[in-house]
Amino acid sequence: MELGHSLVIGYCVIEHFMILPVVERELRAAARRATTYRMRFFAGLAAMVVWLVLLMGSRVALPAQLGHHLFNALGVLALGFSMLAGVFLTSDCVSEEKREGTLGLLFLTDLKGYDIVLGKLAAASVHAFFGLVAVFPMLALPLLMGGVSGAEFARVILVLSATLFLSLALGMFVSSISVEARHSTSGAFLLVILFAGICPALWWLQSIVFKARLFDPLLLPSPGYAYLKALDLFYLPRSGAGEFWRSLCTIGALGLGCVAVANFILPRVWQQGGSFRVRAARGSVADMVRGRGGGRERGRGFGRALVSLQENPYSWLVGRDVSSRRIASGLLRVLTPIWLTFVVVSIVAAKHVEAFITCIFLAYGMHLVLKVQIALEASRRASEDRHSGALELLLVTPLPVRTILAGHREALARIFKRPIRILVLVNLTMMAMVLWFPKRLDIGGRDDQLMFCELFLGGILMLLLDSRALCWVGMWRGLKAKRHHRAVVATLGTVMGLPWALVFLQVFVEWGFHSTAQVAMVFALWFGVGAVLDLVLGARTRRRLEREFRGAAAISNDQ
Repeated sequence: MELGHSLVIGYCVIEHFMILPVVERELRAAARRATTYRMRFFAGLAAMVVWLVLLMGSRVALPAQLGHHLFNALGVLALGFSMLAGVFLTSDCVSEEKREGTLGLLFLTDLKGYDIVLGKLAAASVHAFFGLVAVFPMLALPLLMGGVSGAEFARVILVLSATLFLSLALGMFVSSISVEARHSTSGAFLLVILFAGICPALWWLQSIVFKARLFDPLLLPSPGYAYLKALDLFYLPRSGAGEFWRSLCTIGALGLGCVAVANFILPRVWQQGGSFRVRAARGSVADMVRGRGGGRERGRGFGRALVSLQENPYSWLVGRDVSSRRIASGLLRVLTPIWLTFVVVSIVAAKHVEAFITCIFLAYGMHLVLKVQIALEASRRASEDRHSGALELLLVTPLPVRTILAGHREALARIFKRPIRILVLVNLTMMAMVLWFPKRLDIGGRDDQLMFCELFLGGILMLLLDSRALCWVGMWRGLKAKRHHRAVVATLGTVMGLPWALVFLQVFVEWGFHSTAQVAMVFALWFGVGAVLDLVLGARTRRRLEREFRGAAAISNDQ
């Protein structure tokens, strides 16, 4: 009831001043949707379950230490939710209107750019905002246990709110300059990684090599750095308060800047939607006929197109767009040189151990980035074909369902073949470093080397199995979900949810981190559970697609 009361108060204020009519309309629509209330309920329920699991499984005995431990665990989860909210909620809200051609109808009225931008921002952010607010009471429980001060709690709340605003604003900015969903989602994801990961990694790199304070501003846009400085341990020292407020103001200013830029450019770029679709359609036909080069390259491109059409037409249809390959490898092109620099530094620099640890975390981040890209691309084709009606036309052809599924899998394998090979080489390189430079990396003995080899080889195994499972689950979720971002979230949650939960519990509950053998057992459990889950999900979803593909597509088109 309090949620409804707060929305009603907001309506009354907006209606009294007679401003922002699109915001008023979107908030009224959000109040009538059951999703608004379900999001708050499930977010609070998830926070409560995590809090109870950590409370019962933690080895911390003192109440004050336990309270601070629980506070940090829930805070990290809330921070991750805040950073990724804009990628899946606002990154396609305006570009979708461009694709459908309805954005121009709004500009035929006396609405301004800020009316539309703020209205879309309010509509997309209300679910995330109330989901985040539902977590705040669980974050406040450690105040009763001790170990967390009221000022520390308030600062963390400010960081979470500012991070959520920045993420939503980044998604709105990218959506205003994009047309296709994959471009907008990938662009928002890249900006979040830039501020949250790449900037701190570059600062850490220069601190190892140069030890200069000239690059300290690289930390200010990072939500993780602001969260760290919000804690009493880092805020109370002499320079902690100033760094926290500078970082918080930087995050807020970036969010406001993204909204302002979106307000400015949206009235000037909304006309590009139709012409973009025409150019894309003409370009795909021209690329198929001529190839992408001159002379001999044209003949090769045409020959490859004919071979693909003869083998599997749907495989050619999914994999014909060159931009899919560019997006798949774009993020790795940014992260791989940074990782290579840390590899060199870990061998030649004085702080070699810190650099090698950063290499491991960067490699893990690159794996996660690629898996998110696979989930995006795997669900995109089914979702777009369902909305455009192309899937219905495809199903009335003599093309069998198994051929469609096999073509979808083959096209995704071609798109992500090169990025997967790059990550396999990344893991093998780190394993070679462990075997060739054990003393340089301060690796104790043969048991530690075997543990690291298990980690890197298990990462390769999980990359291959996760990619296969994400392809099948992504296609099924793309068929069933009404929105593409819902399909992506459902795909990642189904395939990666349990392994991510195990990683979280291993870090914050500290199960089995007391000896090398126990760490190796934890990794074996992690990879074993993930492998079994991938194999079961992949086989089950593939059989389900073969049996229910036509029925699911027909139901989706009726919705």
